[in-house]
Amino acid sequence: MYKILISGYYGFNNIGDESILRTVIDNLREKLPDVEITVLSQSPAQTAEKYGVKAARRMNLWDILRSVRRCDMLLSGGGSLLQDATSSRSILYYLFLLRLAQLLGKRTFIYSQGIGPISGRRNRRYTAYVLSRADGIVVRDGKSRDLLLELGVPEGLIHVTADPVLRVRAPGPELGRNILAEEGCPRQEGRLTVGWAVKSRKPNKDFLREVEKCILWLREEYGADSVLIPFFHDEDVGICQAVAARLDGQAGCLRKKTRRALPRAVTSTAAATASGIPEAVTVPIISPQTASTAAPLACAYWDARSR
Repeated sequence: MYKILISGYYGFNNIGDESILRTVIDNLREKLPDVEITVLSQSPAQTAEKYGVKAARRMNLWDILRSVRRCDMLLSGGGSLLQDATSSRSILYYLFLLRLAQLLGKRTFIYSQGIGPISGRRNRRYTAYVLSRADGIVVRDGKSRDLLLELGVPEGLIHVTADPVLRVRAPGPELGRNILAEEGCPRQEGRLTVGWAVKSRKPNKDFLREVEKCILWLREEYGADSVLIPFFHDEDVGICQAVAARLDGQAGCLRKKTRRALPRAVTSTAAATASGIPEAVTVPIISPQTASTAAPLACAYWDARSR
């Protein structure tokens, strides 16, 4: 049995990262039927239950050492793990895991990551040192490849592919309908449902007002139902609830932290199918400017698909 340890930003109830993890696990099991998967997670029990894997505490040194010693390969990714835009702690953590695995004689693989920005001189040197000793590197865009080449990582190690979320297996529509019904957001067949992935850490009244206007416009012009989706639950549920409250029952909100397969039911692009339902679209909203263009985009997509 081949044992793979996965590291990334997992166990934080972020739909995007959990969708990546679901894709990674599904792909590994499809290609390697006899594989044992362990995930370094912020919430090991939840991760183990949701994906049927083993899980360990991502910030506990003994758990990390034990997990790395047991594995045959450390798979780092996906997401934007190797960057120092927020701080150096994140990039040093992920590089530490990779280097530890290398020192213990384990294979290391970078999976579908977006690399950068990496500004710190020490971080750039350390990234080049560790990644040059990886067994393989797959990045999700040309800019990431160019940055690694600039740092001195051998070109032969680097391959460019798509974001793994694009390979999420679409669930049946019944899953989406059940989730909406449980949250008090029942929907009618053939009626447009728009999912709003609203993200704003410091929302102001203009932001809330613009999102509210767009939702009401969709309702009036297209008879559309709207559902607010906290993409990163802990950070986004507050703003989603605030928008729903202002609309006084004219929009639903997914409030619960689900342990079921919600990451497989929602994706992050404006043209994606929300909750596996054919008559649905999801639009990401992060500012009043993007809010004002989101509703027309959703309708244009709806019109095009209805032809």
